[in-house]
Amino acid sequence: MLETRVAERTSSLAASQEQLRKLTRQIVIAQEEERRRVSRELHDDAGQELITLRFRLETLLNELPSDHPPINQRLKEAIAQIEHTSEHIRDLSHSLRPPVLDVAGIHVSLKEYCREYSERTRVRVQYRGENIPALPDPIGICLFRFVQEATTNILRHAHASQVNIGLHHRNGIIVLSVADDGRGMDKDWRAQSAGIGLLGLEERLSLLGGQLIVKTKPGGGTRLTARIPWDAP
Repeated sequence: MLETRVAERTSSLAASQEQLRKLTRQIVIAQEEERRRVSRELHDDAGQELITLRFRLETLLNELPSDHPPINQRLKEAIAQIEHTSEHIRDLSHSLRPPVLDVAGIHVSLKEYCREYSERTRVRVQYRGENIPALPDPIGICLFRFVQEATTNILRHAHASQVNIGLHHRNGIIVLSVADDGRGMDKDWRAQSAGIGLLGLEERLSLLGGQLIVKTKPGGGTRLTARIPWDAP
């Protein structure tokens, strides 16, 4: 009788876990589709509207007589503000869903992201990777989010000066690593603020049959490694 109850509860628990995994997978897919939609609307709609507005103001500025310095200066300031806003929208659009990911794949996307991250933060980033053709979109976006979250944690918590990122595909396993020379974390990284985002990445990887490996120690930097099984067609 007891064995039967245990077996029933074990079966029920397994079914619940499978339902939870399916729900989580659906949430992740829906989230990425929404990010794709918002990214396109920002880039195509808001971005184009700002370009049109800037063009009209520049035309107006060129048509105004030069003997109205205050008005000319205000128009120049408005144009500069539009350019700044356009750049902000472009950065936001790319962070939601980088267009290059759909066009050129994960290798080029990570190379471009690392370049922009280094320029923006002044943290030295060395990226070494390889092109992985025909990579399914769920894996590609998971790898990109992995690097996004890892580098965001580095900037917020690690205070590192050097970051090394590597992407390789060997023997049916995609390996993506992010290592920094920062302050590191305790072994119980899950309980730390930096571990909250890592838990989300760990769940994303598990949905693809992958795993997250964390190697860290206080004062000794951190290495995050994502491993995802995938056989190229």
